[in-house]
Amino acid sequence: MSKRRPRTTVRVLLAALLQASLIGSAGASVVSAQVPLVPLTTDQVSHRLAREVFGYLPYWELDGGMDAYLRYDLLSTIAFFGVGINSDGSLDTTTSGYRAYMSDLATQIIEKAHAYGIRTVITFQSFGTTKNAAFLSNAAAQATFVEQAIALMALRGADGANLDVEGLQDTYFPAYGALTGALRSAAMAVNPIATISVATNANTSGAKMAAVAVANGADRAFLMGYNYRTSGSNPVGSIDPLVRAGGGLSLSTSLDLYASYGVPLDRVLLGIGYFGRSWPTVSADLRAARQTNTSLYGSSQVFYPRTLPASANAATFDYDPVEQSARLTKFDTGRNTWVQTYYNDPATLAAKIGLTNQRNLAGMGIWALGYDRGQPGYWEAVADAYAAPKITSVTVMPATPPPNTIPTPGLTNSSNVLVDTTWQDGGAQTTEIQFSNDGLTWSGWQPIAPSLPWALTQGAPDGPRAVYVQIRGMNGAVSQAATAAVVVDTTGPIANAPSAAIPVRTTAGATGPGDVPVKIAWNATDATSGVSSYLLEMSLDGAPYAPQALPSSAGAAAAMTFSTGHDYRFRVTATDRAGNVGPPAESAPMSVAIVQESASAVRYSARWRKVSSSNALGGTLKYATVSGSTATFRFTGSAISLVGPLGPGRGAAKVLIDGVAAGAFNEYAKSGRSRQVVYSRTVAPGPHTITIKLAGTAGHPRVDLDAFVVLK
Repeated sequence: MSKRRPRTTVRVLLAALLQASLIGSAGASVVSAQVPLVPLTTDQVSHRLAREVFGYLPYWELDGGMDAYLRYDLLSTIAFFGVGINSDGSLDTTTSGYRAYMSDLATQIIEKAHAYGIRTVITFQSFGTTKNAAFLSNAAAQATFVEQAIALMALRGADGANLDVEGLQDTYFPAYGALTGALRSAAMAVNPIATISVATNANTSGAKMAAVAVANGADRAFLMGYNYRTSGSNPVGSIDPLVRAGGGLSLSTSLDLYASYGVPLDRVLLGIGYFGRSWPTVSADLRAARQTNTSLYGSSQVFYPRTLPASANAATFDYDPVEQSARLTKFDTGRNTWVQTYYNDPATLAAKIGLTNQRNLAGMGIWALGYDRGQPGYWEAVADAYAAPKITSVTVMPATPPPNTIPTPGLTNSSNVLVDTTWQDGGAQTTEIQFSNDGLTWSGWQPIAPSLPWALTQGAPDGPRAVYVQIRGMNGAVSQAATAAVVVDTTGPIANAPSAAIPVRTTAGATGPGDVPVKIAWNATDATSGVSSYLLEMSLDGAPYAPQALPSSAGAAAAMTFSTGHDYRFRVTATDRAGNVGPPAESAPMSVAIVQESASAVRYSARWRKVSSSNALGGTLKYATVSGSTATFRFTGSAISLVGPLGPGRGAAKVLIDGVAAGAFNEYAKSGRSRQVVYSRTVAPGPHTITIKLAGTAGHPRVDLDAFVVLK
């Protein structure tokens, strides 16, 4: 849909013209302080209900409690009732209806309704055959009305208008239709999504008026489906019968009548009375005869459900099962007559709302908002018929998880996924679901299930995506779209070849005289989902690779033991969180050599002494105590380590590799330990020279050398 905003400049100019033209009649205190409100845009209009709910809000109901009463989530349009039309086409700004519409209370409701995406419209009313004949026979008067109506709508941010003309001769039906079209054209010139509705009676005259109005562009015809019985009706009964006992006009036959005059029923709002009527009757029988002597027995009265339960005191409650009306029956001892009251309660209201679904109408209308205040069940009847279901969660899972993996919600290595959805029913059972990859192009409705397959857009690069979901109930109500994030990762991680190092403070020869502890380390990178696990394999002396046990599959290091005289190769394979397995990375062959401190390749400065020790790797040690004493060893390899004893009488030494300072080590410990790796350093593969130089630790300067370990 296009995102067209109302034409703001035109709207503001019209609002200014309205204030200028109406101050004289309405008074500066009413109009001059008004700040123009803003109507809804296309994207702001709510579509949360299965059908429309059009509620009239009459000025006499607009009070401080109205906002709390309104169920904004169950309304499509609020029609403020209303502003009168004078016979010359000018708006009657002297009435309570106009003052109510311009009030702060109305502004509060307009703004809150707009926050919910609900349209607010103003009802323009003209009653009486004489006045209507004068108005609709005068083109200038009609032009005046359209001009002032559009200006008032602009000032109050109206999303359209409702035209209620009652008491009109057939002669003026064409003019009425043309007026409806002119109002709609002018409204859309200011606000392209403005809607115009008409209120029409439930009889033949109303059907004809609805037909001509719709033919001239009216968006909706509000069929006033009440007052089928009035104060003088005899016998008594429902004011809005679903069907008429004994035949006659009813809600059902009025719809047939409208259809017979060419009114599209999908543009009809079935107005339902939220009121009833009481009559004095000759008996307690259902649909009894009315008492005609009003002086003796009293007259008929309008009944409002909000007066319950007090108004039902001493009454018997039952239903008219044919006409679908609740009934209260009681005997008035003061007037010596039976009194029967017929009205809609939630159960009969539900039956009449059901007619809008059965006949596929645009929706329902309420006359009037507020008449059911304080009574449970009325809003719930609307919700049961029209409320949309609600999506509570959406999760995207891989359709076929890779073997030996635990599926991760929101992550997949394939465009084929499963969409897991949970929901709450609205007014009816949820039966259908549809999906989209962009929120614009939808799959079409299909039977709903908690988990369903879906295909993401193929060929798109790896990375974040979204899946959009909507659900629909049996009543046709569609949920708000819910979105689930999913990351698509089809590329495996890239591993680096394993490397080896001899860790300090480990024991050489712990399992055998030629054994050396070695730490194998590796890593991998994955651009999208991250690495989840590794497989480490080892080949000994050219044998086939065999998997190695790891402390954790997600770890990137393992403690191993090398033995002199053997070659080792390692291979690591990484798997990412999406289940993609990357290519293996293989190390070069590795081996260790233990060079005893007594070897000729080790050269010492003066004052080094040899001592025998059964705990030493080769049975002997070399030690010095004079600061500056050195021992030098030339080797070829990729790492070098020093092995020596620890103890309370021993001290520290500095280390140089290829003449450059390369750290230090300290053999001091509170208790003695032999064959400890006291120093280790990784170097570039090739020939190197390591020099140990005593630091001369005060009080315990001695440093012992047991062996050098070369890692190749």
